[in-house]
Amino acid sequence: MDYRKNNQKGFTLVELVCVLAVISTLTGIAVPLFFRSMAQWELDAAAWKMANHIKKWQQKAITEQKYGLKLVVDQNGRKFHFKEGTVIKETHDLSNSLKSISIAPQSFYTVEFYPTGMTSAAGTYTLENYQGTHKFIVILNTTGRVRVSSNPP
Repeated sequence: MDYRKNNQKGFTLVELVCVLAVISTLTGIAVPLFFRSMAQWELDAAAWKMANHIKKWQQKAITEQKYGLKLVVDQNGRKFHFKEGTVIKETHDLSNSLKSISIAPQSFYTVEFYPTGMTSAAGTYTLENYQGTHKFIVILNTTGRVRVSSNPP
């Protein structure tokens, strides 16, 4: 039974409600997935940012044949600094995208880069985002290798 008159065009209220219900359902599914993905992207970006800056300062120690270039990690502030001697040359803040930075071993909060490419210590920085996901930055002192991993070392 058609209640429309011959000259009326448009959608019925039932059709509009059905379309709104479908759109609401799809939005309810997509938004949480988007925010979870966004948190993962921010964690990946923070891990790669830290690793690339570590590699940059390691290269600086090699090319300039300098001692005294250091990485200092501030766990509470979720920041890391690069020092030349006692002067802070760079500071990078990761507090917007990270819940915490863990250090293993605990003495690994300061690392010196040597002109040979090696570091003063070996260890792991564990970056955790607000979703509870982790990324690991592993530094080996014998080779100076720096890598980012999703799996614990």
